[in-house]
Amino acid sequence: MRKPARSTFTRKGGSYDYQADVLFDDLIPQVMQRQPGLTGGKIAILYPAAWIGDAVANAAQRHGFSFMRTDGNALYPRFSRVMRWLEQCAMWSCGGWEQKEPRFSRIAAEAYRIFSETVHTDEERMVLQRELLAFLLARRDSGINLHGWLLAIRNELLQSRFLGGCRWRSACGLAHPAASLSSIGA
Repeated sequence: MRKPARSTFTRKGGSYDYQADVLFDDLIPQVMQRQPGLTGGKIAILYPAAWIGDAVANAAQRHGFSFMRTDGNALYPRFSRVMRWLEQCAMWSCGGWEQKEPRFSRIAAEAYRIFSETVHTDEERMVLQRELLAFLLARRDSGINLHGWLLAIRNELLQSRFLGGCRWRSACGLAHPAASLSSIGA
């Protein structure tokens, strides 16, 4: 049984740069010491504005921590269902398949929703599931270059099979699939 998540709130004075340094110098190491087995991917840092996140991101880089921003200064639009789905697919390929997190069934179910305009029958759903699983299984390697992975999923799976009939602005939250993948380096 999983332990419930705990939140820790700590008040510090000084500039946001100073507070961010304290976070990575003192607070996160203390939390990780109290919680053996806790990984960085399970830690969230909340702040009310993207410009404060800039200080946190800069401090994370200085201290050698990897991070993922979800604010207005994120690398790609996190509000997009397609982008969140691609992120889940990449996580599964980079070891999630071993830990069953995220679950493939959840990834497939989201694909059915995203591509519902082009996947209508149970047979088409099975084709999507088989092709998606085959694609992800063939790329179970955390060392794969992200640019190459994004190009491959676009060219080998999505563009040829499922993007043709999708109304991107309304259904997927993107202006055009190629433009959106290009914006993140594909």
